[in-house]
Amino acid sequence: MSHMTDSLVPEAFRLCKHRRPGMHLAMAAPCIQSKMASDMVIQTYNFMSGQNISNLKPLQQKSSDGLMRQDVVASLPTGYGKSLIYELLPFWHFEETGKPAIVLVLEPLNVINEQQMQKLKEVSFFIGNSPHSEFDKDKTMFLFAHPEAVIGKPEVYKFLQSQSTYMYVVVDEAHCILDWGHEFRPIFRDIKQLRAVRPDASFLALSATVSINGISDITKFLGMENPQIIKTSPLRSNISLIVLHRPGRKVSTHASYDYVFENIFGDLKKRKENYPVTLIYCVGINWVGYGYEVEYMQTIFKPSYSLMLFSSHYDF
Repeated sequence: MSHMTDSLVPEAFRLCKHRRPGMHLAMAAPCIQSKMASDMVIQTYNFMSGQNISNLKPLQQKSSDGLMRQDVVASLPTGYGKSLIYELLPFWHFEETGKPAIVLVLEPLNVINEQQMQKLKEVSFFIGNSPHSEFDKDKTMFLFAHPEAVIGKPEVYKFLQSQSTYMYVVVDEAHCILDWGHEFRPIFRDIKQLRAVRPDASFLALSATVSINGISDITKFLGMENPQIIKTSPLRSNISLIVLHRPGRKVSTHASYDYVFENIFGDLKKRKENYPVTLIYCVGINWVGYGYEVEYMQTIFKPSYSLMLFSSHYDF
């Protein structure tokens, strides 16, 4: 294992504790070697991020192992910890090769970029609102951007090609390639251009809501050849789908929605912060507005962030 002294290694690596005497991975049995490597990676990540991760979930570990050899598509439930997979990538890469790596993360929403950058702080850099001259190659491990800020941008392509370190490309919320990539945000379907920009890069696609057929389509749009597919059931015991039927034609449409809204909002008013996070899907945007007004009247104060209303293409 290389010592953490290379001038190209980001500062976070150099700050980490050296391996204890006798912990030479090459002399360990494979299973022990894997456990020791995992412990070292987690220790380094915790030191850098201020987190307190004790171990990885099985599919987090499987995804990380796979990325050291090939592209990976990971379809894991909401709340499983998908972001941790790419947050650990620079450390896994260094553990495997003794060399640094940089991770380009493409997110569909700026708010997700902001949340991750607040978490990773000085080892992250946002492509979009910062001059590339502010980029610190000796410190930065993560590049965050939305696809429109990267794809088809010659100056960004040149910037990515100028990075001498190995690169991982992460497409978070990869189902957006299918859901948004046709008309709404077509640039999502051009992400595979990065294959020509960085032919050496490994790709990771993450999603919580994609079918087997969807995974096949995503691999094609990203130009993946023989990727490792990691998928598990999205079912979670703390999430449920409840269908409430509105009364029939004997009452007005407003009254039928009142039948649904008022009980929910009344319970919200009583339980307040103890009310579970709830999404209500309505058949049209006008009923979202009506529900907003009803909630406002019920709660008196501004509508709660524990409850969100959406217009849906599906008539629940």
